[in-house]
Amino acid sequence: MTQIESPYNLPGYFNTFATAISQPRPLHCDQLPSLPKNWKELLAHPFKDDFMKAAEVEFSKVEAQGIFRCVKRPQKTQILPLIWVFSYKFDSNRYLLKYKAQVCVRDDL
Repeated sequence: MTQIESPYNLPGYFNTFATAISQPRPLHCDQLPSLPKNWKELLAHPFKDDFMKAAEVEFSKVEAQGIFRCVKRPQKTQILPLIWVFSYKFDSNRYLLKYKAQVCVRDDL
């Protein structure tokens, strides 16, 4: 049976501990501001840059799937308005994992 050395004799122990406490802690759901309800609110949101990156990822996925294409607007045709929906994604302990953005067709029209 091997005996574990005292952690005070292990420099790796201290390096691991120092690394762990120096890492930025994830935000808890109680620390987050309310979600932006639209693009205009997003521009004034504290996590604007993170949501913008998420929106870029979402838009590139939509483009890659070929879901829509740009066309000239036909005369007397109703355009379906789009809306951006922003949300937070949490782990099981309610700590922030990532920022999410989805582009959706408004279903109330």
